[in-house]
Amino acid sequence: AARSIMREVQEGVSAFVEGLRFNIGLGVGDQVALMTFGGARFILVDWTSDLEQLKEGATKLRSRQGTGTFLPDAVNDTAKDFSDREAARPVLVVVSTDGIDYSSHRDFRRIIQDLRGSYTLMYSVFIPTASRRMTLNWDSRERDAVLTEGPRQTGGRRINLSGGQPIRDALLSIQNELTSQYVVTYHRPESPVPPQRLSLGVTRPNLTVRLTPRKPQ
Repeated sequence: AARSIMREVQEGVSAFVEGLRFNIGLGVGDQVALMTFGGARFILVDWTSDLEQLKEGATKLRSRQGTGTFLPDAVNDTAKDFSDREAARPVLVVVSTDGIDYSSHRDFRRIIQDLRGSYTLMYSVFIPTASRRMTLNWDSRERDAVLTEGPRQTGGRRINLSGGQPIRDALLSIQNELTSQYVVTYHRPESPVPPQRLSLGVTRPNLTVRLTPRKPQ
C-alpha cells in the first residue's frame, strides 16, 4: 500500500477504535485485536479491552515492502482463533489493498466454512490500486473470493472503495451497522419434520437485512 493509503488506514482504524468507546461500549470480557498480514499474520495488538493500546497500535500500521499478502491464511487463522477462544460474538473486519497473494492453496470454500463454523461476522474493505490489472493471479482470485463470499455468507458486506472515498467513512459505516443489530428469537411449532429454512420479511422500503447465525448457548 502507498504511504498515503497507509496514513488513511491508520486514521480510519483509530476512528473505528474511538467509536468502540462511545458507540458500542466494550462490555466485560469483550476484547479486540489488531493484526496485519503482509507476509505471515502478525499480531500488532493482542486481544485486549484497552482502547488506548489499540489506538496506539493503529499508529504503528505500516506496509511491509517486498512481501506478498497472505489474506486467506490470515482470515482462516483468525476464524480458528475465534473457535479456540469460544468467542460469543466474533466480528472480523478486513482492510486490504490489491496485490499478489502468496497464500497456501486452501480452497476459499473451506475458509468460508471455518468462518461460518465459528459464527464469525466478516466485513471487508477493499482498496484498489493502479497496479490491479498487473497483479491478478490464481491466489489473488482466491483472495478476492474470500473478501466477497466471506461477508456475503456471514451477514457482513464487502465495501469497494473508489474515487477517493475515505477509508475512515467505510469503517465508520461498518461500526454503525454493528451498533444497529437486533437479536431475532422465535419459537416454531412442534413438527415431526423440522423446517430447513427461516424467512424474515420487512416492510420498510430500501431496507437490507442480513443474518449472522448466533452461537448456540
